[in-house]
Amino acid sequence: MKKKMGLLLICCLMVLTPITSYAKSHDIEKNVVARKIEVIPKEVVEADFNRQINELLEQKREADKNKITPMAADHIYTAEVVEIKTKWVSGIPGGQPRNGTRFKQPGGFYYSPSGGPTATSNIEFSVPFKVVSFSVNLGTAEAATTGYTIRVPNTEDFFLLTVDNEVEIRQVNIYKQITPYSPKTLDSISYVSSVIRRVLDVVVVPM
Repeated sequence: MKKKMGLLLICCLMVLTPITSYAKSHDIEKNVVARKIEVIPKEVVEADFNRQINELLEQKREADKNKITPMAADHIYTAEVVEIKTKWVSGIPGGQPRNGTRFKQPGGFYYSPSGGPTATSNIEFSVPFKVVSFSVNLGTAEAATTGYTIRVPNTEDFFLLTVDNEVEIRQVNIYKQITPYSPKTLDSISYVSSVIRRVLDVVVVPM
């Protein structure tokens, strides 16, 4: 009975602490001295997904315009999200010295999510089974004494900013209709992704 209660407690803790469930891709987790968690607003995420899906549909329409078949330009394309997955992708933002930064005066890192190096990862989808590759920008970081995103605790150690992105990947089935009254047929399958949560860590670089 005690073993069952212990297992139940562990399961409850796992459910209640999702923030710490992601895995680091580097080995400096124990040196984390500051952390900032950013949840991307749902409306921003949905707008990004809608933009990507609309681009896919527009590509189909543009391709039809160049076809010889007269009715091709009248084809109707619609999209449906049929499966959603999430995965954490970690890395080091660009713009930082390899051995970290020692601050001459109190301050912190200013972080920008755009640009910088990219990290690529894979994830499996089930229907149809496919291993999908996706990429995410790791952004850039620079030392700042004002207007910083996350503060460093002292001016003695060398610090590095790392980023963990929780990425949502959606399988999008694109259907085609010859006319508004004809049945939909599966035309193609695409995958779109967007960052839904970001964890910034300041770590001490071992010297």
